[in-house]
Amino acid sequence: MKYTTIRIEGAILSADILDKIEQGDIGGQLAKDFGFAAKIKVKDEIARA
Repeated sequence: MKYTTIRIEGAILSADILDKIEQGDIGGQLAKDFGFAAKIKVKDEIARA
């Protein structure tokens, strides 16, 4: 597994799902998905919260 800082226990998250999240293939990762303007960075909003 290429994610050396993540230890997966159980079957909720698999390495395949982590790969899809990294590639942006899973919905719910864009600013518009959270009701923000497209130019807003979600990670900045998370840090601000």
